[in-house]
Amino acid sequence: MPKWVAVGIMVAALLIGLLGGYLYWGRPLGSVEQELARVRVEAEAEREALTRSLRETEGRLKTAREEQERLEQALAEGRK
Repeated sequence: MPKWVAVGIMVAALLIGLLGGYLYWGRPLGSVEQELARVRVEAEAEREALTRSLRETEGRLKTAREEQERLEQALAEGRK
């Protein structure tokens, strides 16, 4: 077998190996962009949920403070 045929077969095998590696481990850029968009949407939804929860908690805290003030006033009037 001539030397150039052996070199050609080795180069072909190398290229096939590189292509196989890319297809197995590589991720096209589009899928990375899609994943980034998905993560952004999830982060925005989580931020909105946390904001809503914070507002609810602030509302409950305000109600509890008002109740505490009302009870303190009732206690002060009861002592008189």
